[in-house]
Amino acid sequence: MASGVASTDVRAGGITTLHQRLSRPAVPTPEAGDVLGGLERILANGDFDASPRSRAFIRFIVEETLAGRQEGLTQAAIATRVFGRREDFDPTVDPIVRIQAGRLRRSLERYYLLTGAGDPVRIELPRGMYIPVLRWATPPEKAAAERSPEAVDDWPRVVVLPFETTPHDPELDEAAARFRDQLVVEMGRYRDVRVVLRSERDKPGSSPPEFELSGCLSRDEGGRWLTARLLDRRTEGQV
Repeated sequence: MASGVASTDVRAGGITTLHQRLSRPAVPTPEAGDVLGGLERILANGDFDASPRSRAFIRFIVEETLAGRQEGLTQAAIATRVFGRREDFDPTVDPIVRIQAGRLRRSLERYYLLTGAGDPVRIELPRGMYIPVLRWATPPEKAAAERSPEAVDDWPRVVVLPFETTPHDPELDEAAARFRDQLVVEMGRYRDVRVVLRSERDKPGSSPPEFELSGCLSRDEGGRWLTARLLDRRTEGQV
């Protein structure tokens, strides 16, 4: 067949074009046992700080995908089978699946930036999707995970505390938690500081982080206001 001609290949998994197959190199996917081992490693680690709902969520979508039932991972299916919603569930009225997917996504990102950086298998939940991506870590990710432990230990460490809210209400609490999660993920991208969470800070025998970041999200008639404070714990001075 001429290289410029497109054709279709009908398989059990769907239809792909010849152009797509030629433009993407074949990448082996992890076996079910490798994926399940990676899942249990995530669930057992303290840096994966997801709620019981998020834990049930990730286990369900991973197991359904491994069983070949990923096409059935709709908001309605997840809402009824994971979150106990009724059969007449309406995602336009009840956004629980979308909200929980966002929380799960942030928990996974945080985990892979911290303890899970060296995991051989990656479980990801792309935005706007409920079917997880199950893949091997790429060479750049492996190289980053294998960098010198001594160099990592030399980085300044900062603990990011949960942001307070004023007044206390569920909407503001959710916004503060979401901002803090995104801040932790973003800080971890730059390789300038080592971000630690409260659980790591309080581990017996561990030295305290040099810096502490805290903040408050408030709301009044003028809108929302965010204040943050970076404290040098060695001098107790504000940076």
